[in-house]
Amino acid sequence: MTRNHLGLPVEPLRNVTPEERDALARDGAAVIHGVLPEAWIDPLRDAVEDLLANPDYLERGQTEDSARAMGGPMINGFMGWLHNEVFAALATHSPASEIAKQLLPGQSVQYFYDQLFVKRPGVDSGTPWHRDRNYYSIDGKDFVSIWVPFDPVLADETSVTYIKGSHLHEDVLDRSGRVLPGGHSPSGLFGDLSANPQGVETVSWDINIGDVVVHDLNTVHMGGLGRTNSAIRRAVALRYLGDDITYNESLPGIPSLPELLEIYRARWPDLEVEDGGKFDTRAFPLVR
Repeated sequence: MTRNHLGLPVEPLRNVTPEERDALARDGAAVIHGVLPEAWIDPLRDAVEDLLANPDYLERGQTEDSARAMGGPMINGFMGWLHNEVFAALATHSPASEIAKQLLPGQSVQYFYDQLFVKRPGVDSGTPWHRDRNYYSIDGKDFVSIWVPFDPVLADETSVTYIKGSHLHEDVLDRSGRVLPGGHSPSGLFGDLSANPQGVETVSWDINIGDVVVHDLNTVHMGGLGRTNSAIRRAVALRYLGDDITYNESLPGIPSLPELLEIYRARWPDLEVEDGGKFDTRAFPLVR
């Protein structure tokens, strides 16, 4: 078994199956059970605590009032790979990066960024229905998000929930999931969605340590509010770019958010990403 410079295994415990590929293509999301070796879990949990104690780590939480109403803040952090060597290894030399290479077509795969989610016991907060494409300054379709939990997650508690097949529709959604003027939704149900929307089929899974969930750039999904909130939930979403992804400076979002650009340019002062061009491999490293 190949190991990275931290001594952690690089290969997944098994390859993605044709059935899992088909589920991703058909439904816009799929669970891949039993692929992350257990050796990664404790280092990743330690890395979470290290990141949260790092004053340079970019963390976005709720306001004090909203956090108080939900029983505490849900932590939402970005760009951990720039501050922690375990997250850096997970990004580019790990079973997750190998799965990205298996799922993305073409010649190149680049790492885009990571997003950390920490929900402690008693915190009743979730992520509204949304589509990731709305948050990115990119064009193209060769993109995969890999959600890696460090704790078991139950489908009826805090698992991620997806609207099956929503990646196949050309809806135009705003950042809260509402349909923008001029956009359309074939089902008419991607507007003011409840946690349990009627008329569409949703999917979520019980997730064990070692499992990962993958989804398409356009799949509508939400983070569970929780039912019992009795256990901590720590997870990171890793995003990967394929051959046809290019930068679109007219679209607001990642990586052109000012706080992210400040991080990039502090490390690479000469970093430039041209409109319509590929992403610089220093800030968005090649994994293939």
